[in-house]
Amino acid sequence: MVGRDAELGAVLASIGVDPHRGADRLTDLLIAGDAGVGKSRLLAAVREEAERRGWSMVSGHCLDFGDADLAYLPFSEVVGQLVESWPTAMQQVLQAHPALAKLQPGRRTRSAGTGSDDDQAVDRPDLYRAMAAALAAVAKQNPLILVIDDCHWADRSTRELLTFLLSRGDPAGFAVIVSYRADDLHRRHPLRRHLAEWGRLGGVDRLQLGPLSDAAVRMLVSQLSADRFDERQLGDVVDRAEGNAFFVEELVNAAGEPGGAVPNDLADLLLVRLDRLDEAARQVVRTASVGGRRVSHVLLEAVVDLGANELETALRSAVDQNVLTADRGGYAFRHALLGEAVHDDLLPGERIRLHTRYVRALQDDPAAGSAAGLARHARLAHDWPTAFSAGIEAAREANAVGAPASAAGHYLRALEIRAAESDLSVDGPGPVDLVISAGEALMLAGDPERAEAVLREQYTAMGPGSSAIDQARLLASLARAGSFLDGEQESLELSAKAVRLVPEGLSVVRTEIMVNHAKVLGAWGRIAEAEQAGLEALAMAEQLQRNDLASDAATTLSALLGSGSTEQMRESLRASVERAASAGAFEAELRGRYLLGRSFQDQGQYSEAVGWFESAVELAADRHSRWAPYAFVAYWQLCWIRYLQGDWEQVLAMTVVDDQPPLTGAVLTALRCTIGSARGDDIGRELAGLRSFWTRDVAVAIHSAPLEMILAGRRGQPESIMDRYAEVVADLTPVWQEWFDARLRLAAVAIGAIAEALPGCSSQQRLALRDPIERLHADALEVLTRRSSLARQRWGPEGRAWETRLHAETLRARWLLGSDDAPGAEELITAWKMCEEAFARLGHVHELAVVRTALVGVLQAAGGDQPQVQELIAAARRTAVALGAKPLLERLGSHRDTAGPGPVELTPREGEVLRQVAEGHSNGEIGKRLFIATKTVSVHVSNLMAKLGASSRTEAVAMARRRGLI
Repeated sequence: MVGRDAELGAVLASIGVDPHRGADRLTDLLIAGDAGVGKSRLLAAVREEAERRGWSMVSGHCLDFGDADLAYLPFSEVVGQLVESWPTAMQQVLQAHPALAKLQPGRRTRSAGTGSDDDQAVDRPDLYRAMAAALAAVAKQNPLILVIDDCHWADRSTRELLTFLLSRGDPAGFAVIVSYRADDLHRRHPLRRHLAEWGRLGGVDRLQLGPLSDAAVRMLVSQLSADRFDERQLGDVVDRAEGNAFFVEELVNAAGEPGGAVPNDLADLLLVRLDRLDEAARQVVRTASVGGRRVSHVLLEAVVDLGANELETALRSAVDQNVLTADRGGYAFRHALLGEAVHDDLLPGERIRLHTRYVRALQDDPAAGSAAGLARHARLAHDWPTAFSAGIEAAREANAVGAPASAAGHYLRALEIRAAESDLSVDGPGPVDLVISAGEALMLAGDPERAEAVLREQYTAMGPGSSAIDQARLLASLARAGSFLDGEQESLELSAKAVRLVPEGLSVVRTEIMVNHAKVLGAWGRIAEAEQAGLEALAMAEQLQRNDLASDAATTLSALLGSGSTEQMRESLRASVERAASAGAFEAELRGRYLLGRSFQDQGQYSEAVGWFESAVELAADRHSRWAPYAFVAYWQLCWIRYLQGDWEQVLAMTVVDDQPPLTGAVLTALRCTIGSARGDDIGRELAGLRSFWTRDVAVAIHSAPLEMILAGRRGQPESIMDRYAEVVADLTPVWQEWFDARLRLAAVAIGAIAEALPGCSSQQRLALRDPIERLHADALEVLTRRSSLARQRWGPEGRAWETRLHAETLRARWLLGSDDAPGAEELITAWKMCEEAFARLGHVHELAVVRTALVGVLQAAGGDQPQVQELIAAARRTAVALGAKPLLERLGSHRDTAGPGPVELTPREGEVLRQVAEGHSNGEIGKRLFIATKTVSVHVSNLMAKLGASSRTEAVAMARRRGLI
């Protein structure tokens, strides 16, 4: 190993191998680097040094299966090593934690039966605890290092299990090292969110493996080549390798060939090494490339058309020439790029022929591989019946180990095969069963939008001869997916049609559809109808002794009590959660926990709300359904509460969205932009990117549209504020109804943003804005009137806060405009004090500071109580500094922290300038009228605002009027 002494020392010190640190101070480590930069060689050196000091090391490798990933693959490899090397300790662990058996390599083969209908799904927490227990048991004998290599290829389940191990509180005598290719992590790579999360954990270090220095490259070249390179050749290698150890090795090897030519293209460079192999060895390498990065000897022997002696000779040649490496009963390409280049170089017919051989080998010996691998090879071999059957097996196995995203992919590929191959003569689920299973898996994986799309596509493709039962089941699933996407009217219609299509009487299908119908009705406020459907579903479920369906129905009925006593509803929901947990009804339990959290949040009881939301998030994470609908909204509410309370850094850390479907990512991006707006960041591009989501999720619209209004106000573009308001109302009205509740907040924000823009407006512009402000106020009053007439539940703290804000902002705008109905000082102060109290009750830290800043301006204009003014300024400034809210600090900067109202003395020139400002003229216009420089006008205006204690030009005019200065 060359040029990595410092990195090796850092790794050994970090994980505790260094003798100066004890085992009780173990630290986990994330190692990042570009492909070929030397991560694997560094880890090999770590193994050598660790074992020399009495440590042990086990490694699991993530493989690139494309869209046919195998859940927990590297941990299956690790379990195999643990069982082989520490059989006694592992036998005890397996007895105490039987869930670990799911990860034994032998259990992942088709012959073991994993993924069959009779195979019981593993409980995720048990699996996690079992893995940790196995590592801890081995670590008791001697310190242990767990390495998960090439994590950029890790499946979702592997990443979640790594999160559990990295966040453990007790080091238990083992350290974890995770390596990944940094150059493979594109912007939306699923690993990015996990890396951010792992990096925030205590006891996790990072190491970025950068390029080798030029001096190190020169040393490496001298060690790799027995012949000395001249300076020109050496310089060429240094320049072209760019510090990448792999490129250096390949360039040196290629340069050693006759002629010394170095290919320009890396793929050609990688393939040069094959030219040094005989035909038998080249054929073995090509065959191995079809199997993936690593292939077992047993499987390769079954696929290659060579005798045992010939195969061993060919393999020895490939290993000697550093094309393949021998590793625990199999072979791996020395570098992943080499395997990819070999596979890409195959002819199309050659690929199909080799994949067909893999299919036959896996069919002859199910223990040689997984169902996912068989499905992949069969698809690429165009063996559709085998690809279909193996895909169903792979989907069931993915579900069994809690990997819904993988399961959905397998189901959808099976559906594609079923649709494309009309003469497919194989037993298995039909199109409706497949698409419903895929839809359920997609919703559990947090992608209801895609679930709705695939369900709709299948429903549209149904022929006239389709059975009523199939139509009803598909419609019910479509309605359920749509209810998570704000499609109120269509969801209700689809669900009602499903009920009409299914025959009446006791049946599982009707019970499932009625349970779903009750949820859809309840979600859209059809309380009486939802209660009737829920009671029917509950009765049938109990008759059928289906505790899961009964729990689901009971949770829905409990939530419907929200229109009555809050405590009664909570008590009923608690009972429903316990019942669902006992019945193993995951979704019902998750929904109940979320609804309990909302019941407390709506009353401003954040501590209790956080407890229930966190329990929902933890439950979903245990089932690998972290972004399922109710799990995601619980997570969102946790973020929102922390945003209200001013814990912005934690919110920013929680809203990394790279591992989520686009829709959920957009919702969290909107919240991140809310913080960015408050801090004065440039979020214009992000807001523009969210526009396409306004009609897809109302949460994106009601959180990002106000930011566009505020941004327009800061830019002095009041007409744009009205445009944004009209656009968001037009987008949300079809989704909800014309006078939706959030329109109140949108109107209040719009009026406030216009008020902020007024100082830069001319008299003509201000006159033109009076009617829009009154229309906004009238819109909000209509929302309040209609809400009252519908006898809906009373406002919670948030609704009351924005209602007072609407009133205060409207009065402020009228005051700044000097309207005939402008309020008096006492009325204005009272309105903003009521607003301050409401936002204090809500606990919205930032908006409370914004309100206090506005109140300061009002009090100073009216010559109010100075001690009170100074207290408000100090409180608002503390908040702004703590949050990093630069726009708020800028507004506060114009307010005086000291100095009472006292008499204000203006120079004659300041008086002239003030009168021109009052007429709405800009600095340039004032300069021309008074025959002075624009810069001089600006100085006079600043002096005027400082003397009056005003935060804006318009506020200065209003204060001057009240003091008789104009």
